[in-house]
Amino acid sequence: MVIQKIMQNTMEWGLVVLRLLFGIVIVAIGLEKLIDVTGFRETLGITGIPSQLAYLVASFEVLGGLLLIAGFIIRIAALTIAGIKALSFFWAPYMDSVIISGFEILLILLTLAVIIAMNKKHKFSVTLQ
Repeated sequence: MVIQKIMQNTMEWGLVVLRLLFGIVIVAIGLEKLIDVTGFRETLGITGIPSQLAYLVASFEVLGGLLLIAGFIIRIAALTIAGIKALSFFWAPYMDSVIISGFEILLILLTLAVIIAMNKKHKFSVTLQ
């Protein structure tokens, strides 16, 4: 009983750390795209995705990351990020070889977003009922 409680508490705190660090990484990725939006637009254009979506995608990443850090509407933020990463993962084969070599990172980010979205109860968070 005591061990089970310790393990549950440890897992909850582990998810808090995961959520915070993942949010920081996603904000950094989004900011990088916003800083070099011209390069990001060109990358999207190469894949056939409308380059006008560059601002939207980068903004969603920054906003989603900030929401994860703040602990607000975590599931929606994580699912939005998961959607962006899933699309990126499936479009990666159409990109040049420099980007293809990073597909494993996209898969890791997608997996982390899904893990965060699947958790129903988050410490230090605000949820909408």
